[in-house]
Amino acid sequence: MTQNARLYNIPEDHIAEMTAKFAKLNKRAVKLGVEQFSFEVVGEHKEFQIETECFDGPAVRTWTQVPADAKPEAYSRATGRVRLVKHVRLLGAQQIKLAGYVFVAVLDHDLGEENTVIRPAPDAGDLPVKFRTSGAVCEHCNHDRRRKQTYVVRHEETGAYTQVGSTCIADFLGQSVDAVIAAIEMGSLFGRLMGDGEEWDCGGRGPSAYDLTDFLAHTAMIMRTQGWLSRTEARKSQSGRAATADIAWLVLTER
Repeated sequence: MTQNARLYNIPEDHIAEMTAKFAKLNKRAVKLGVEQFSFEVVGEHKEFQIETECFDGPAVRTWTQVPADAKPEAYSRATGRVRLVKHVRLLGAQQIKLAGYVFVAVLDHDLGEENTVIRPAPDAGDLPVKFRTSGAVCEHCNHDRRRKQTYVVRHEETGAYTQVGSTCIADFLGQSVDAVIAAIEMGSLFGRLMGDGEEWDCGGRGPSAYDLTDFLAHTAMIMRTQGWLSRTEARKSQSGRAATADIAWLVLTER
């Protein structure tokens, strides 16, 4: 079993729930005949909750590694809550290769060209920026048609990237890719689960049910106007700016 170099910051009170979800996903992995995943804790740190006043809406509560009273800001105050965050590494993620190509990412196009959802394949490296806005093209058949999903692969020897439609990928590689696609899907699900454990924080409340498409549309709108800021970077920053996910959640829930 190989390990992914990326470390995720998972609040301690999310670990038990994440463990249960890993067990559920691994049952699916067994049925699909792909490698199971696990995780290991390799470190930890403390975080302090602060409440930041927004110029155009309600205050937003976020977490930072810097105590609010260490450098007081006019628009931020400490709430007194402290949490322990674990440094977690995903185990089982490894490059997926077939016919001389490395699978880099699955691109979902359901939300339109400007809102492509990127699901990186395990341990495949960064996706070139151009594929974020390339649309649902297929560089194999070059036919202009509506596609829900495309794949980006990288040639092992030349390093060249190619975007291929889901109906063309088997023809492009010259062999069945069913097992590979299943492995990518599972790797993406486990990676998303780790990311959800890292990013989800609703002030201790249980998650409510909201439409994913609606949330992604709000996120895309905010990214176009303000750029992207992760919670990890927001926690490290002392600028008082809220993370993109927090703003999108606030807009969605305060409507």
